[in-house]
Amino acid sequence: MSSNNTNEKPAKISVALGLMYVVVAIGIARTSMTVLRHLDVRTPDLYIASKALIYVVSIFLIYRIGKGSNWARWAVLIMLAIAIPLGVLPTFDSIEHNPVHALLGFVQLTAFVVGVFLLFQRQSSDWFKPGNSPE
Repeated sequence: MSSNNTNEKPAKISVALGLMYVVVAIGIARTSMTVLRHLDVRTPDLYIASKALIYVVSIFLIYRIGKGSNWARWAVLIMLAIAIPLGVLPTFDSIEHNPVHALLGFVQLTAFVVGVFLLFQRQSSDWFKPGNSPE
């Protein structure tokens, strides 16, 4: 690979970034569904605030990944490691009473896993090395 090509963002990273934005969009949709479903039972202020913080941090990390920040890529991997155990069992539990929410959860998790997988492919990892990314 020539040195001119190493500065260009690999297509895998662009796809991964797109998938990460889809993950956030699905998360916002699922949060809205949860809030609307439970609005008559409890006040969702803390839930909305915590989810909003998570989405803001996620969007910031996605943006930093697009700029070539290797630390952001690792932070997203850590987020995935936390999201898997916290998201899989509740999603299975919700299949019976809210299948649309559960299906969106599985799509969201799949997009997240594929996106992170693409970020750690050899071509992507090479781009994150110092001097190759645009930072």
